[in-house]
Amino acid sequence: MDIRQLAIFVSIANHGTFTAAGKALYISQPTVSVQMAALERELGVTLFERQSRGIALTPAGKILKRYAEDILMLKDQALAAMGQYKHDVSGRLRLVASTLPADYILPRVVSRFLRAYPGVFVELARADSATVWDAVRNYEAEVGVAGSSREDESLEHVAVARDELVLIAPSTGEYSHWKDPVPLAEVLRAPMLCREPGSGTQKTFNDALKTLGVDPERVSVRAQLDSVEAIKSAVANGGGVAVVSGLSMQGYPAAQSIRILHIEGLSLVRCFYLVTHAKRVLSPAAQAFRDFTISSLTC
Repeated sequence: MDIRQLAIFVSIANHGTFTAAGKALYISQPTVSVQMAALERELGVTLFERQSRGIALTPAGKILKRYAEDILMLKDQALAAMGQYKHDVSGRLRLVASTLPADYILPRVVSRFLRAYPGVFVELARADSATVWDAVRNYEAEVGVAGSSREDESLEHVAVARDELVLIAPSTGEYSHWKDPVPLAEVLRAPMLCREPGSGTQKTFNDALKTLGVDPERVSVRAQLDSVEAIKSAVANGGGVAVVSGLSMQGYPAAQSIRILHIEGLSLVRCFYLVTHAKRVLSPAAQAFRDFTISSLTC
């Protein structure tokens, strides 16, 4: 039994399938299967029950998961402690960020960080905000940047950047008469292009509606897209209206085909949060990135 096998085992337990665990760890599904078969042979117990929709832990598997999580956490703490004796910060840093910070905030921060810490290799993955929180909690990434907050005692988060959502509409056709700010009633009647449910942008918009006593189900959703760039393109081509990040519209080249507006009486300001695990001692690279990002950005 080794550390790698335990990491794979915990990932399977968290994701529910061998395939999803392999994707999270960037290894193939056959490798996952071989490693788990070897672990079960060594321990002499069955760790998983195969079910129609994935796998579930056996009683023995549930016990091993508790020990495995402790072992992996201690490994991280030991590496972090040893890293303090290195003169140079180095190593691989796995980051996960939601779409907006990954595309519009972190590229500048990461490029400056790499100049300051040339010995660090940064691996940045994109996901929706809900997945960012899950990835950090499940030890799949040391640092996350998400577009929404969450109450989770196992995680720590710090606001590092601020954004205001805006309403975008085609500059021609039936929306050309809209005056800024647009009454909410008109927006609710318009065909809306939305982000996916796990999106921080969508959560901010829905939460703002709820503060006014408006059920988000009243929004006339025409399509759901998982990319802000796809939404902007669809709006520019007359597909409907949308609520998007103001950051994503800065210097947008298609400004002549899209109107940037606001919704009357609706506060759509939100922060982006840097997320780390409360029970995990960060590696020197992750700690350096956390400190660097907090000092570079303000919310």
